[in-house]
Amino acid sequence: MSDVVEDGLSAAIEALKDPQLQILCRRFYRFVAGEDVAAYSTAALISQVEQMRAFAQVRAMNTPLAQVRDESDAPFTVGMIVTDDMPFLVDSVSGELSLEGRSVRLIIHPQLVVRRDASGQLLEILDLDVDEGRPAGAIAESWMRIDMDRDYLNPDGRSSANRLIQVLADVRSANNDWQKMRAKATEIAAELDAAPPVSLPLEEVTEGAALLRWLTQDNLTFIGYREYSLAFVEGHEALVPVPGTGLGILRIEPTAGPESAEASKLPTPVREKVRENRLLVLTKANSRSTVHRTGYLDYFGVKVFDESGQVIGEKRLLGLFTAAALTESIVDVPVLRG
Repeated sequence: MSDVVEDGLSAAIEALKDPQLQILCRRFYRFVAGEDVAAYSTAALISQVEQMRAFAQVRAMNTPLAQVRDESDAPFTVGMIVTDDMPFLVDSVSGELSLEGRSVRLIIHPQLVVRRDASGQLLEILDLDVDEGRPAGAIAESWMRIDMDRDYLNPDGRSSANRLIQVLADVRSANNDWQKMRAKATEIAAELDAAPPVSLPLEEVTEGAALLRWLTQDNLTFIGYREYSLAFVEGHEALVPVPGTGLGILRIEPTAGPESAEASKLPTPVREKVRENRLLVLTKANSRSTVHRTGYLDYFGVKVFDESGQVIGEKRLLGLFTAAALTESIVDVPVLRG
Protein backbone atom coordinates (compact mmCIF):
# COMPACT_ATOMS: atom_id res chain seq x y z
CA MET A 1 0.00 0.00 0.00
CA SER A 2 1.00 3.62 -0.39
CA ASP A 3 2.46 5.08 2.80
CA VAL A 4 -0.49 7.45 3.31
CA VAL A 5 -3.13 4.73 2.91
CA GLU A 6 -1.12 2.20 4.89
CA ASP A 7 -0.42 4.56 7.78
CA GLY A 8 -4.03 5.73 8.02
CA LEU A 9 -5.48 2.23 7.76
CA SER A 10 -2.94 0.75 10.16
CA ALA A 11 -3.77 3.35 12.76
CA ALA A 12 -7.51 2.74 12.34
CA ILE A 13 -7.01 -1.01 12.65
CA GLU A 14 -4.92 -0.66 15.80
CA ALA A 15 -7.68 1.47 17.32
CA LEU A 16 -10.27 -1.29 16.86
CA LYS A 17 -11.52 -2.87 20.07
CA ASP A 18 -12.30 -6.22 18.40
CA PRO A 19 -9.11 -8.37 18.21
CA GLN A 20 -10.67 -10.69 15.62
CA LEU A 21 -11.55 -7.75 13.38
CA GLN A 22 -8.00 -6.46 13.76
CA ILE A 23 -6.56 -9.78 12.55
CA LEU A 24 -9.00 -9.95 9.64
CA CYS A 25 -8.39 -6.36 8.53
CA ARG A 26 -4.62 -6.80 8.54
CA ARG A 27 -4.86 -10.00 6.54
CA PHE A 28 -7.58 -8.68 4.24
CA TYR A 29 -5.50 -5.75 2.99
CA ARG A 30 -2.11 -7.40 3.39
CA PHE A 31 -1.30 -7.66 -0.33
CA VAL A 32 -3.57 -4.92 -1.70
CA ALA A 33 -1.89 -2.06 -3.58
CA GLY A 34 -2.55 1.29 -1.95
CA GLU A 35 -3.65 2.91 -5.23
CA ASP A 36 -6.37 0.27 -5.62
CA VAL A 37 -8.16 1.39 -2.46
CA ALA A 38 -6.99 5.00 -2.19
CA ALA A 39 -10.47 6.27 -3.12
CA TYR A 40 -11.98 4.74 0.03
CA SER A 41 -11.88 6.22 3.50
CA THR A 42 -10.38 4.07 6.23
CA ALA A 43 -13.87 3.75 7.73
CA ALA A 44 -15.18 2.41 4.41
CA LEU A 45 -12.32 -0.09 4.14
CA ILE A 46 -12.99 -1.44 7.63
CA SER A 47 -16.72 -1.53 6.86
CA GLN A 48 -16.00 -3.73 3.82
CA VAL A 49 -14.19 -6.20 6.06
CA GLU A 50 -17.06 -6.19 8.54
CA GLN A 51 -19.48 -6.95 5.68
CA MET A 52 -17.25 -9.79 4.55
CA ARG A 53 -17.07 -11.27 8.04
CA ALA A 54 -20.84 -11.07 8.44
CA PHE A 55 -21.28 -12.85 5.10
CA ALA A 56 -18.85 -15.60 6.20
CA GLN A 57 -20.46 -16.27 9.59
CA VAL A 58 -22.04 -19.62 8.67
CA ARG A 59 -20.69 -22.00 6.03
CA ALA A 60 -21.43 -25.71 5.97
CA MET A 61 -18.51 -28.06 5.42
CA ASN A 62 -17.43 -28.31 1.75
CA THR A 63 -20.11 -25.78 0.75
CA PRO A 64 -19.11 -22.50 -0.91
CA LEU A 65 -20.84 -19.18 -0.30
CA ALA A 66 -21.31 -16.69 -3.14
CA GLN A 67 -23.22 -13.45 -3.44
CA VAL A 68 -23.38 -10.76 -6.14
CA ARG A 69 -25.18 -7.52 -5.34
CA ASP A 70 -25.23 -3.87 -6.36
CA GLU A 71 -23.92 -1.33 -3.87
CA SER A 72 -26.73 1.04 -2.97
CA ASP A 73 -24.51 4.11 -2.65
CA ALA A 74 -21.93 3.45 -5.39
CA PRO A 75 -22.01 2.76 -9.16
CA PHE A 76 -20.58 -0.72 -8.93
CA THR A 77 -21.41 -4.31 -8.06
CA VAL A 78 -19.78 -6.36 -5.30
CA GLY A 79 -19.22 -10.10 -5.33
CA MET A 80 -18.36 -12.00 -2.15
CA ILE A 81 -17.12 -15.58 -1.98
CA VAL A 82 -16.12 -17.82 0.93
CA THR A 83 -14.90 -21.33 0.23
CA ASP A 84 -12.20 -23.84 1.12
CA ASP A 85 -8.78 -22.73 -0.07
CA MET A 86 -7.64 -24.59 -3.21
CA PRO A 87 -5.86 -23.95 -6.51
CA PHE A 88 -7.54 -22.25 -9.51
CA LEU A 89 -10.06 -20.22 -7.52
CA VAL A 90 -9.20 -16.69 -8.61
CA ASP A 91 -8.66 -17.44 -12.31
CA SER A 92 -11.79 -19.63 -12.46
CA VAL A 93 -13.97 -16.96 -10.83
CA SER A 94 -12.42 -14.20 -12.96
CA GLY A 95 -12.98 -16.27 -16.09
CA GLU A 96 -16.66 -16.81 -15.31
CA LEU A 97 -17.24 -13.12 -14.66
CA SER A 98 -15.42 -12.23 -17.88
CA LEU A 99 -17.64 -14.61 -19.87
CA GLU A 100 -20.65 -12.83 -18.35
CA GLY A 101 -19.27 -9.56 -19.70
CA ARG A 102 -18.57 -8.11 -16.27
CA SER A 103 -15.66 -5.70 -15.92
CA VAL A 104 -13.73 -6.55 -12.76
CA ARG A 105 -12.10 -3.58 -11.04
CA LEU A 106 -10.51 -5.25 -8.02
CA ILE A 107 -10.26 -8.66 -6.40
CA ILE A 108 -9.18 -8.86 -2.76
CA HIS A 109 -8.35 -12.45 -1.89
CA PRO A 110 -7.13 -13.19 1.63
CA GLN A 111 -6.35 -16.82 2.43
CA LEU A 112 -7.29 -17.42 6.03
CA VAL A 113 -7.01 -20.08 8.70
CA VAL A 114 -10.27 -20.34 10.65
CA ARG A 115 -12.12 -22.54 13.10
CA ARG A 116 -15.80 -23.41 12.67
CA ASP A 117 -18.12 -25.54 14.75
CA ALA A 118 -20.07 -28.56 13.49
CA SER A 119 -22.87 -26.32 12.19
CA GLY A 120 -20.43 -24.17 10.20
CA GLN A 121 -20.53 -21.20 12.56
CA LEU A 122 -17.35 -19.10 12.43
CA LEU A 123 -15.61 -19.36 15.80
CA GLU A 124 -12.19 -17.84 15.25
CA ILE A 125 -9.88 -16.31 12.65
CA LEU A 126 -6.32 -17.34 13.42
CA ASP A 127 -3.34 -15.07 12.75
CA LEU A 128 -1.66 -17.76 10.61
CA ASP A 129 -0.77 -18.27 6.96
CA VAL A 130 -2.44 -21.22 5.24
CA ASP A 131 0.92 -22.93 4.64
CA GLU A 132 1.87 -22.77 8.33
CA GLY A 133 1.17 -25.53 10.80
CA ARG A 134 -2.27 -25.07 12.30
CA PRO A 135 -4.18 -26.49 15.27
CA ALA A 136 -6.35 -29.57 14.89
CA GLY A 137 -9.75 -28.67 13.50
CA ALA A 138 -8.61 -25.42 11.87
CA ILE A 139 -9.20 -25.14 8.13
CA ALA A 140 -7.82 -23.00 5.30
CA GLU A 141 -10.36 -20.81 3.52
CA SER A 142 -10.31 -18.37 0.61
CA TRP A 143 -12.37 -15.23 1.03
CA MET A 144 -12.90 -12.96 -1.97
CA ARG A 145 -14.34 -9.50 -2.41
CA ILE A 146 -14.76 -8.56 -6.06
CA ASP A 147 -15.56 -5.01 -7.19
CA MET A 148 -17.14 -4.86 -10.66
CA ASP A 149 -18.68 -2.20 -12.87
CA ARG A 150 -22.44 -2.23 -12.41
CA ASP A 151 -24.54 -4.10 -14.97
CA TYR A 152 -27.56 -1.80 -15.25
CA LEU A 153 -29.33 -4.15 -17.68
CA ASN A 154 -29.20 -7.10 -15.27
CA PRO A 155 -29.29 -5.69 -11.74
CA ASP A 156 -30.29 -8.96 -10.07
CA GLY A 157 -27.05 -10.77 -9.18
CA ARG A 158 -28.66 -14.10 -8.26
CA SER A 159 -27.95 -15.73 -11.62
CA SER A 160 -24.30 -14.65 -11.43
CA ALA A 161 -24.05 -15.99 -7.87
CA ASN A 162 -25.56 -19.32 -8.95
CA ARG A 163 -23.08 -19.63 -11.80
CA LEU A 164 -20.20 -18.85 -9.43
CA ILE A 165 -21.45 -21.57 -7.07
CA GLN A 166 -21.31 -24.05 -9.98
CA VAL A 167 -17.82 -22.89 -10.95
CA LEU A 168 -16.64 -23.32 -7.35
CA ALA A 169 -18.16 -26.83 -7.28
CA ASP A 170 -16.31 -27.70 -10.50
CA VAL A 171 -13.04 -26.35 -9.09
CA ARG A 172 -13.53 -28.49 -5.99
CA SER A 173 -14.31 -31.62 -8.04
CA ALA A 174 -11.28 -31.12 -10.28
CA ASN A 175 -8.98 -30.54 -7.30
CA ASN A 176 -10.35 -33.50 -5.35
CA ASP A 177 -10.00 -35.93 -8.26
CA TRP A 178 -6.96 -34.77 -10.24
CA GLN A 179 -4.70 -37.46 -8.79
CA LYS A 180 -7.30 -40.13 -9.56
CA MET A 181 -7.63 -38.84 -13.13
CA ARG A 182 -3.89 -38.81 -13.62
CA ALA A 183 -3.76 -42.36 -12.24
CA LYS A 184 -6.46 -43.34 -14.77
CA ALA A 185 -4.28 -42.09 -17.62
CA THR A 186 -1.36 -44.16 -16.30
CA GLU A 187 -3.63 -47.19 -15.82
CA ILE A 188 -5.01 -47.00 -19.38
CA ALA A 189 -1.46 -46.72 -20.76
CA ALA A 190 -0.45 -49.85 -18.84
CA GLU A 191 -3.52 -51.72 -20.14
CA LEU A 192 -2.62 -50.79 -23.72
CA ASP A 193 0.93 -52.04 -23.22
CA ALA A 194 -0.27 -55.30 -21.68
CA ALA A 195 -3.06 -56.05 -24.17
CA PRO A 196 -2.83 -54.04 -27.41
CA PRO A 197 -6.06 -54.14 -29.47
CA VAL A 198 -5.61 -56.79 -32.14
CA SER A 199 -7.06 -54.61 -34.91
CA LEU A 200 -4.54 -51.78 -34.49
CA PRO A 201 -0.89 -51.43 -35.54
CA LEU A 202 1.38 -51.93 -32.54
CA GLU A 203 3.16 -48.60 -33.17
CA GLU A 204 -0.15 -46.72 -32.93
CA VAL A 205 -0.91 -48.35 -29.60
CA THR A 206 2.59 -47.74 -28.27
CA GLU A 207 2.43 -44.05 -29.22
CA GLY A 208 -1.03 -43.74 -27.70
CA ALA A 209 0.20 -45.15 -24.39
CA ALA A 210 3.21 -42.84 -24.50
CA LEU A 211 0.93 -39.84 -25.05
CA LEU A 212 -1.13 -40.72 -21.98
CA ARG A 213 2.02 -40.94 -19.87
CA TRP A 214 3.24 -37.64 -21.33
CA LEU A 215 0.00 -35.99 -20.19
CA THR A 216 0.68 -37.10 -16.62
CA GLN A 217 4.09 -35.38 -16.63
CA ASP A 218 2.59 -31.96 -15.78
CA ASN A 219 1.48 -31.44 -19.38
CA LEU A 220 -2.27 -31.53 -18.71
CA THR A 221 -4.46 -30.00 -16.05
CA PHE A 222 -6.88 -32.89 -15.51
CA ILE A 223 -10.46 -31.66 -15.20
CA GLY A 224 -12.80 -34.53 -16.07
CA TYR A 225 -12.90 -38.28 -16.75
CA ARG A 226 -15.62 -40.77 -17.61
CA GLU A 227 -16.01 -44.13 -19.32
CA TYR A 228 -18.65 -44.89 -21.96
CA SER A 229 -19.99 -48.07 -23.52
CA LEU A 230 -21.23 -48.25 -27.09
CA ALA A 231 -24.82 -49.47 -27.04
CA PHE A 232 -28.18 -49.17 -28.78
CA VAL A 233 -30.64 -46.70 -27.24
CA GLU A 234 -34.13 -46.75 -28.73
CA GLY A 235 -32.75 -48.27 -31.91
CA HIS A 236 -29.89 -45.80 -32.27
CA GLU A 237 -26.24 -46.30 -31.48
CA ALA A 238 -25.10 -44.25 -28.48
CA LEU A 239 -22.19 -43.75 -26.12
CA VAL A 240 -23.73 -44.46 -22.73
CA PRO A 241 -21.94 -43.34 -19.53
CA VAL A 242 -20.75 -46.21 -17.37
CA PRO A 243 -22.13 -45.61 -13.85
CA GLY A 244 -19.57 -44.86 -11.17
CA THR A 245 -16.72 -43.97 -13.53
CA GLY A 246 -17.03 -40.17 -13.50
CA LEU A 247 -14.31 -38.01 -11.95
CA GLY A 248 -13.72 -34.28 -11.73
CA ILE A 249 -16.37 -32.23 -13.50
CA LEU A 250 -17.84 -35.48 -14.89
CA ARG A 251 -18.32 -37.13 -11.50
CA ILE A 252 -22.05 -36.28 -11.35
CA GLU A 253 -24.08 -39.10 -12.85
CA PRO A 254 -26.18 -38.05 -15.89
CA THR A 255 -29.90 -38.03 -15.27
CA ALA A 256 -31.88 -40.87 -16.80
CA GLY A 257 -34.84 -40.27 -19.08
CA PRO A 258 -35.82 -39.52 -22.68
CA GLU A 259 -33.82 -36.28 -22.89
CA SER A 260 -30.64 -37.98 -21.71
CA ALA A 261 -31.18 -40.88 -24.10
CA GLU A 262 -31.75 -38.47 -26.99
CA ALA A 263 -28.58 -36.54 -26.18
CA SER A 264 -26.45 -39.70 -26.17
CA LYS A 265 -27.55 -40.82 -29.66
CA LEU A 266 -24.81 -40.48 -32.24
CA PRO A 267 -25.35 -38.67 -35.56
CA THR A 268 -24.16 -40.68 -38.54
CA PRO A 269 -20.82 -38.80 -39.03
CA VAL A 270 -20.00 -39.15 -35.33
CA ARG A 271 -21.02 -42.81 -35.30
CA GLU A 272 -18.61 -43.46 -38.16
CA LYS A 273 -15.80 -41.77 -36.21
CA VAL A 274 -16.59 -43.79 -33.09
CA ARG A 275 -16.52 -47.04 -35.06
CA GLU A 276 -13.35 -46.02 -36.91
CA ASN A 277 -10.46 -48.41 -36.34
CA ARG A 278 -8.23 -45.88 -34.59
CA LEU A 279 -7.16 -45.78 -30.96
CA LEU A 280 -7.43 -42.09 -30.10
CA VAL A 281 -9.87 -39.26 -30.58
CA LEU A 282 -7.94 -35.99 -30.07
CA THR A 283 -9.91 -32.81 -30.41
CA LYS A 284 -11.41 -29.82 -28.62
CA ALA A 285 -14.58 -30.40 -26.63
CA ASN A 286 -17.64 -28.32 -27.50
CA SER A 287 -17.78 -26.83 -24.00
CA ARG A 288 -15.57 -24.29 -22.26
CA SER A 289 -13.68 -25.08 -19.10
CA THR A 290 -15.08 -23.68 -15.86
CA VAL A 291 -11.78 -24.49 -14.11
CA HIS A 292 -8.53 -22.54 -14.40
CA ARG A 293 -9.02 -21.09 -17.92
CA THR A 294 -12.15 -20.46 -19.96
CA GLY A 295 -10.84 -21.98 -23.20
CA TYR A 296 -12.48 -24.99 -24.80
CA LEU A 297 -11.48 -28.20 -23.09
CA ASP A 298 -8.90 -30.52 -24.63
CA TYR A 299 -10.53 -33.88 -25.30
CA PHE A 300 -8.68 -37.21 -25.25
CA GLY A 301 -10.81 -40.21 -26.13
CA VAL A 302 -9.25 -43.69 -25.87
CA LYS A 303 -11.39 -46.28 -27.62
CA VAL A 304 -12.10 -49.59 -25.94
CA PHE A 305 -11.95 -52.72 -28.12
CA ASP A 306 -13.26 -56.24 -27.57
CA GLU A 307 -11.20 -59.38 -28.15
CA SER A 308 -12.10 -59.41 -31.85
CA GLY A 309 -10.93 -55.82 -32.33
CA GLN A 310 -14.36 -54.14 -32.46
CA VAL A 311 -14.95 -50.79 -30.74
CA ILE A 312 -17.20 -51.22 -27.71
CA GLY A 313 -16.67 -47.97 -25.82
CA GLU A 314 -14.47 -45.05 -24.92
CA LYS A 315 -12.47 -43.76 -21.97
CA ARG A 316 -12.57 -39.97 -22.04
CA LEU A 317 -10.23 -37.45 -20.44
CA LEU A 318 -10.94 -33.73 -20.42
CA GLY A 319 -8.43 -31.10 -19.42
CA LEU A 320 -6.33 -28.12 -20.43
CA PHE A 321 -2.79 -28.25 -21.73
CA THR A 322 -0.37 -26.63 -19.29
CA ALA A 323 1.97 -23.81 -20.22
CA ALA A 324 4.83 -26.35 -20.32
CA ALA A 325 2.94 -28.49 -22.83
CA LEU A 326 2.13 -25.54 -25.07
CA THR A 327 5.82 -24.64 -25.35
CA GLU A 328 6.97 -28.23 -25.92
CA SER A 329 8.53 -28.98 -29.31
CA ILE A 330 6.17 -31.08 -31.42
CA VAL A 331 9.00 -33.51 -32.12
CA ASP A 332 8.94 -34.46 -28.43
CA VAL A 333 5.21 -35.10 -28.14
CA PRO A 334 4.06 -38.71 -28.64
CA VAL A 335 1.60 -39.28 -31.52
CA LEU A 336 2.24 -35.78 -32.89
CA ARG A 337 5.94 -36.41 -33.48
CA GLY A 338 4.86 -38.64 -36.34
